[in-house]
Amino acid sequence: MKLVELATAGKDHYRIDRYAIEPLPRDAVVDGNIQNIEAVTDALKRCWKRSGTRIKNLALALPSAAVITKKLSYPQTSAMKIYS
Repeated sequence: MKLVELATAGKDHYRIDRYAIEPLPRDAVVDGNIQNIEAVTDALKRCWKRSGTRIKNLALALPSAAVITKKLSYPQTSAMKIYS
């Protein structure tokens, strides 16, 4: 697991402020899929602590095979109508 904290360094430029690398247990992720969520969570916490960052918001990269997308359709009711 790798954590990188970026900061702006001028227009269209960034710099790395902090980084950390934390190994995952052997079977925590198999073929790009999380098999042991607790082990991955613990590693993420250790990585965050090791980096020394105070940032609480992050962006996370996931393989497309690990993402589930569903389109939901609901009938519109009078309570849901938006009036301008």
